[in-house]
Amino acid sequence: MESLLFVAARMIECLVQWATAHALALATLTIDCALEGDAMHRRTVRPAVATQDRKMLLKLVQLEMSAHPPQAAVMAVTLTAEPGEMRKVQRDCLHRRRRRLRDSM
Repeated sequence: MESLLFVAARMIECLVQWATAHALALATLTIDCALEGDAMHRRTVRPAVATQDRKMLLKLVQLEMSAHPPQAAVMAVTLTAEPGEMRKVQRDCLHRRRRRLRDSM
């Protein structure tokens, strides 16, 4: 499992860099493992909100793969991601008032 996560960490880092460069976040991450004996193992991770946090995505992959481990040796790994929009920052209720006060001065 550790070697799989080592490889997945670098792959996730590349996906997050791509998403960041395009002002996006990752909404889903799908892990496809080609197993020994021509079997496939697919797991999908869906964070609560689209994110660019690679450590959180790796932890979600680790938890998912630990809960549902492959039944045979992993021969190849493919990670695919679906982009999502960054979550909008919620403003406080005083934001408009501060802006109005600043604009009126």
